[in-house]
Amino acid sequence: MLWKVEQLVNELKQNEKAGIIYQWSVEIKSQKKEEFYYIQSQHRDFELDQMRSVDMHNIYVTLFSLKENSKVGRHRQEFFNFQELESQLKLALEKCDISEEEKWNFSKSMDSEPKEVLTSYASINDNITQTAQGLSQNMTKAIEETQQGVFNSAELFVIAEKNRRLLSTGLDYETRRSKIYQEVCFSFQDDEKSEEFLLTEWGCHPEQIDIKSLCQKSSHYAKMSLNTEKPQSGNYSVLIDSEVLIHLFNDLFSQLNAERKYLKLPFLQTEDEVIPNFEGENFQVWVDPEKEYGFLTTSYNSSGSLQKKIKLIDHNKVKNNLVGTQYSQYLEWPETTEVGNVVVDAQGFKKDELLKKNKETLEILQFSGLFTNDNDLTFSSEIRLAKLHNRESGEIKYIKGGSLSGSFRQNFRKVMWSEEKVARNQLDYMHGLSYFGPEFALLNDVSVVS
Repeated sequence: MLWKVEQLVNELKQNEKAGIIYQWSVEIKSQKKEEFYYIQSQHRDFELDQMRSVDMHNIYVTLFSLKENSKVGRHRQEFFNFQELESQLKLALEKCDISEEEKWNFSKSMDSEPKEVLTSYASINDNITQTAQGLSQNMTKAIEETQQGVFNSAELFVIAEKNRRLLSTGLDYETRRSKIYQEVCFSFQDDEKSEEFLLTEWGCHPEQIDIKSLCQKSSHYAKMSLNTEKPQSGNYSVLIDSEVLIHLFNDLFSQLNAERKYLKLPFLQTEDEVIPNFEGENFQVWVDPEKEYGFLTTSYNSSGSLQKKIKLIDHNKVKNNLVGTQYSQYLEWPETTEVGNVVVDAQGFKKDELLKKNKETLEILQFSGLFTNDNDLTFSSEIRLAKLHNRESGEIKYIKGGSLSGSFRQNFRKVMWSEEKVARNQLDYMHGLSYFGPEFALLNDVSVVS
């Protein structure tokens, strides 16, 4: 027989009253997904190969138990309502004994109401099937209208999520979130070889994605990949876009988190200098959990604390740290915000102007696979495709291969920003990332090895 969430909560309350656990949380995650898969066709350029609907429902329980040494055991486990509740709870309690940490408590402050935040595109939640069909028609039209290249494949996912969290403090809140994922791959061929180019994009609502542009870029980049050169080794002025910036700034966020102070990891504290000998265009960095349609837009953190927009960096100095409930108690620091979207404010130049700031500028179109390190804020990748712009001759060469490596603290020293702004969302190993800010940044003295 299936048990209900109310029965689970009652069991947890009884265990709490008996002193077996001292706090707990329950997460109920529901997801509806419409999936579309396009492939090449023998009869026409492409066809819809598969279309399917996926419904997922998951329940996760986190238990905290007190130990004899005044430490705390913690365990998070998925519960299944088609299995006996008592045996699952017994197993979770046993696993609590394996871990150990200092005691801390969920937030109990409920004095103020959260600001209403927009996390979901209404038509996706109200009628996901109809909305997904409309987005599929847009994808079909964009593929048909792409004049160059050969279509290889495309995917479209439209997702409606509903997440409910209940805490032992009495807090019970729900978040609805919409997500759209699209990818497309075109190829181009000459007499000697063939190249393909895969591009992907995430968004919360249709205005954050552009399938027509994605198709055109995929086709064009595949064609340009046929005639490339390897870069010469040296230091370059490099133009990167938000696909890279979203990762670099999320790494920077990690160094502002008080958890790293407690764990004795590299950490930037209030009033620390972010970039040594900074000479670039000033930028402000905010964590903003209230920003509309971000993957990290939320009212509360997992401990039940209200999350609000705060400034983290200004004039190259740390102004605030990300201090969550647990580590504020460990460090005896005031709690701030720990969850939210990256927002970067900066004055900038048009992209075309940035490309003429130096004699030569390497514009990254795509990395083969970006590797970043949040301990030293370095990054590296092989170059999948780039443009080398020569200001004096106006010549543009397409570059492929070679390894680029850099450091946030060194190569942002003379940074310049674009005036073009962007909202970018992305899933990274199932973890949501969001960046709102300049679409491009011009870095200095970035190492490239052929």
